[in-house]
Amino acid sequence: MKKSSGVKPQVSHFKKLTCSGCSKAYPHNRPQTVCQTCGAPLLAEYDTRAIGASVKREDLRGRPASIWRYRDFLPLPPTLDPVTLHEGFTPLVRLGREPRRLKLDELWLKDESKNPGFTFKARGMSVAVSKAVELKLERLALRSAGNAAAPFAAYTARAGLRSLIAMPKDAPELTLLACEMLGARVSLQRGSLEDCTQFVQTAALKDGYFDLSSFAEPYRLEGDKTLGMELAEDFNWELPDWVIYPGDGGMGLIGMWKAWRELEEAGFIGKKRPKLLFVQGEGCAGIVKAFQSGEDRAETVTTPTGVAAGLRVGKTLGDNLILRALHESGGAAVAVPDSAIINAMKDLARSEGILAAPEGAASLAGLRRALEQGLIKRSERIVLVNTNTGLKYANLVR
Repeated sequence: MKKSSGVKPQVSHFKKLTCSGCSKAYPHNRPQTVCQTCGAPLLAEYDTRAIGASVKREDLRGRPASIWRYRDFLPLPPTLDPVTLHEGFTPLVRLGREPRRLKLDELWLKDESKNPGFTFKARGMSVAVSKAVELKLERLALRSAGNAAAPFAAYTARAGLRSLIAMPKDAPELTLLACEMLGARVSLQRGSLEDCTQFVQTAALKDGYFDLSSFAEPYRLEGDKTLGMELAEDFNWELPDWVIYPGDGGMGLIGMWKAWRELEEAGFIGKKRPKLLFVQGEGCAGIVKAFQSGEDRAETVTTPTGVAAGLRVGKTLGDNLILRALHESGGAAVAVPDSAIINAMKDLARSEGILAAPEGAASLAGLRRALEQGLIKRSERIVLVNTNTGLKYANLVR
């Protein structure tokens, strides 16, 4: 049984889907994947001026504590209840010992491990699975390094849909067990995430599965962008100076950048934007290399390595969108070794009481590297994003 979000706009302000590469428009009343002309991801567009005329930020206070408090900025029609497990509205924690150690004035952590499935991926899955229900899709597939798999299995189970997941053999074991318990069909693949992509594409053609992998459809990004909306509301609509994001496929970073533009157009915030720092592991640093060399696309890392499964993304369809957001924000990209990630994971646990995943700990490792390089001022307000829980990584905890 799906539960109502408690927010039902009178009209939808969702206008169309537009290609992020060639600007070709696509209708949203049937399933869409990527641009059929250039292969770039599709982006949802809204009548943000109409949203601003009908909703004020003060109106949000009485709404449910989930991503669906921002339903006016989401692509679901008013007549449809979302598939929800009360995702979003995660804690924003002001850190204590770590900023003193680094001589920082202000350091915060957005703890996305408190989402269903213990990861920020729940945000996007809630929206994407809700759209799948609207579009009458019955079979959904996903390729995942591990972090998106459990929430995908959870939301498809809640919606009563069939689900297929392809993961690398070295994905976290607890994620595999969770997916099987939630009723998903799981196929472990030798090799990298790209091998999982090929498996999912074959299943889509052969057995009629619709691919819900990162950037393979346009609606997971819409859920992920609510992270940026929450940060704006968390800080009373005054955005921080820096947001530090671990380098997975980049949907969260791109989503935040999109959210802040839409909030400004609707009159919720001013022109100030945070600078974005994208942190990758040294064993999979294609975005970092492209940013430092001034390229607008990143080369594929054929054999990605690293302790953080979620950072082993050799190629993302959103590479140019990540790089564009980094440049537009005046931000940066850094790579950190596994040893720095493990040390940061221990420090967050022992100093701050936060069991961060290695992906989330990479944010702290990246902050330390950025401070060494003089990229960030110690007087600035900084937010780390912990994307999921360290409890999935029993081997690292041991």
